[in-house]
Amino acid sequence: MSSDVDRHQRSLRDRAEAMLARSDRDRTDFSPTEVGRILHDLSVYQLELEIQNEELRGAQNRLERARNRYARLYHQAPVGYLTLDAGGAIRQANQTFADMLGQECADLAGQALARFMAGPDRAVFLGRFKPFFNSPQGKCIDVALHGKGSRSFAARLTGRQETDGPEPPSAEAEKALLVIVSDISAQKAMEDALRQEQDASRQYLDIVGASVVAIRADRTVSLINRAGCRLLGYEQGEIVGANWFERFLPERVRAETEAVFARLMAGLVEPVEYTENPVLTRNGEERTVAWHNAVLRDGAGHITGTLSSGEDITERKRAQEELRRLSLVAAHTTNAVFIADAERRIEWINHAFTRLTGHAPAEARGRRLDEVLQGAETDPVTAAAIRAALDAGQGYEGELLSYHRDGSSYWVQLLIDPVRDAEGRVTQFIGVQTDITARRQARLELQEKNAELERFIYLISHDLKSPLVTIKAFLGYLEQDLARADAGRIAQDMEYMRAAADRMGQLLEELLGLSRVGRVARPPVRIDFRRLVADALQLTAGGIAERGVVVGLDGTAVTLVGDRDRLLEIWQNLIENGVKYMGEQTAPRIEIGAERRGWELVFFVRDNGMGIEPRYQEKVFGLFEKLDPKSEGTGLGLALVKRIVDLYRGRIWLESAGAGQGTCVRFTLPEAVEGRSEAPA
Repeated sequence: MSSDVDRHQRSLRDRAEAMLARSDRDRTDFSPTEVGRILHDLSVYQLELEIQNEELRGAQNRLERARNRYARLYHQAPVGYLTLDAGGAIRQANQTFADMLGQECADLAGQALARFMAGPDRAVFLGRFKPFFNSPQGKCIDVALHGKGSRSFAARLTGRQETDGPEPPSAEAEKALLVIVSDISAQKAMEDALRQEQDASRQYLDIVGASVVAIRADRTVSLINRAGCRLLGYEQGEIVGANWFERFLPERVRAETEAVFARLMAGLVEPVEYTENPVLTRNGEERTVAWHNAVLRDGAGHITGTLSSGEDITERKRAQEELRRLSLVAAHTTNAVFIADAERRIEWINHAFTRLTGHAPAEARGRRLDEVLQGAETDPVTAAAIRAALDAGQGYEGELLSYHRDGSSYWVQLLIDPVRDAEGRVTQFIGVQTDITARRQARLELQEKNAELERFIYLISHDLKSPLVTIKAFLGYLEQDLARADAGRIAQDMEYMRAAADRMGQLLEELLGLSRVGRVARPPVRIDFRRLVADALQLTAGGIAERGVVVGLDGTAVTLVGDRDRLLEIWQNLIENGVKYMGEQTAPRIEIGAERRGWELVFFVRDNGMGIEPRYQEKVFGLFEKLDPKSEGTGLGLALVKRIVDLYRGRIWLESAGAGQGTCVRFTLPEAVEGRSEAPA
C-alpha cells in the first residue's frame, strides 16, 4: 500500500518539474519582496498538500478496512450470493455458494448457473430465467443444484436487479442480477413429511363415515372430507375457502350461529362439545347435523379455528318429531282426538273429544266414525270425500259440519292420517278435530264487512262525485261570466261552488266520524242514562224548538259503562232524525226511554212523524241512505248509530205501521249496561 503511494508522489513530482521547466521560458525577474511572498505561499501550499495527503491516506485505510469487512460478510454470509449476467452466466459468487457446490470461487466465474442443475430443473430455470432477470421482485425459483461428487441440495433463488454504473445502462449486456441462494433442503424434507402425513390423515378422514369440517377464525373452510362433501352436495374445491356461515347455513340461524362463533374465537365463551345445527345443501334442502366440536390453537395457545365431526340426524329427528307430535296429539286438551281401526271403528278418544261431541269413551268405543262425526245437515259430498279417502288408505283434511250428542251442530276442521305397518298396510286412523265454529262465524262476518266495504267505496265515489261535478260545471260558467264581467252571475256561480264544497266537506267529516267508531278507544266511564239523554237533547235543542217538538223521557234508571261520546252520538242522531222526518205533523212528539223485554233491556226513540214503509225499514241503516232525498244531511246518521250499537254487541231495528204512522227505533247495548259486562276496548 505505501509503495503505491510513493510511486504516485514521484509521478506527481515529475509532472510538476516538467510544468516548471516550461514556465521558466516566460519567467520575469521578481523583487526580493515578491520572492519572499512567493516562498511563503509555497510553504503554505506545501503544508496544505501534506495535510490533504494525510487525510487521503486515512480515508484509503478506512476504505480498505470497509472493503475487507464487506468481503468477509459477503463470503461468510449464511446464504449464497451470485451475480448473473443476462445469459445466466456467473460473474461473481461468494465463498458460501462455492462451498455449497464444493467449488472454488474463481472456478465459478463465467460458468452458466444452469450447468449445476439436472435436466428437469434446468428446463424450468431456463424457461423462467428471462422474466426473472428482467423483473425479479416478488419472484423465486426452486431448483436442485448439484456440485462435485454426490453433493446436491434444494435451493431457492431470489433476486434483485442491478447495473454496473450509477446511470441506467443502455445495453442489456451491462445489466446484472444479484441472486440470493438459500439451502431449503431441510424445509423441503419437512414439507414432504408433512405432506405425507396430511395425505395419510386425508385418507383416514375420507374413510370415516362422519362429516369432518375445519373452519378458520375468518369463517372460511380450511378442510372437509368426502362425507362432508356428500352431505352438502358440493365438490371439495367449491367448499374449501368458502365462508361456512354465508354459504352453508340457513339464513334463519346464520346470524345467531356466527355471533356465537365470533365470541368463541375471541375467547369470550367456552367451547361446546356437542351441538345440533342445520346445514344448507346445494339443492336448498336443510339437513340437521349432530356436531362434536373442538377448538384449534396455534403454538402460542391462541384459538385459530374449530374442528368438527358431524352425523346427519335429519331422519332420526324427523322420526322423533313425528313421535312427539303423536304424543302431543294424544295428550292435547283443546283438540278432540280419536284413534280408529282399519274398519273406521273408534278404539280410543281423549277428554277433549268427549267435551266437543258429548260422547263418553265407553259410548263411542266400537262405533263407526260416520255415526259419531256426521248428522242430518252434514254435506253429503264432503262425507263421500272422507269415505273415498279412507277407503283408498289416504288421509283427509277439511271442514265438516258435525253434531253433538244433544243434537246441536258445530263446525270442525277435521284431520285424519292413516297409520301403516312395516308392509305399508293401513292398521289404524288417527284423527284430530278442531272446533272452528267461531272462526267460521268470524269469516262470514268478515265477508259481510267486505261486502259493506265494497258498497261503501261505491257510495263514496257516487256521493262525492256529485259535488265535484257541480264545482266543475260552475267553474266553466264562472269563466264565461268573468269574461262578460257579470257580477251577479259570478256571485251566483261562487255560491253554487261554495255550497257544493260545503256538501263535500260535510260528507268527508261524517265519513271520518264513522270510520273512527271502534278504532278510537277512550277509557270507559259510568254514565246515567237520563243524564246522557239530557245532554243529547241540549245538543239538538235548536231543531226541537224550531219544529215545536214535545219530548217525553220515562223515568227508567239505567247506568251505562262505555265511551261517553260514542253513546251520546246514538241518541243525538236518533233525536235529529225524529225531528227531521216529522213531516206535516201538527203536534210533533218524541218519546225516549228503556224497557225490559225478557232478559234484555231495550232502548227506544219513538216519534209520530212521517213513518217508514216495511220494505224500507232495513235499508235505512245503510250508508248514504235517505228516504227523502231533499232533506238535509248525508244519510250517514243511522249507519253511524248501527256501527256503535254493533260495537257494544247490540241489535237495532225499526217499528213503523207505514207512511204517516210514526217510527220507533229500538236497540240494545248488552256490553254497555252496567252489571252485564265491561264496555269494549
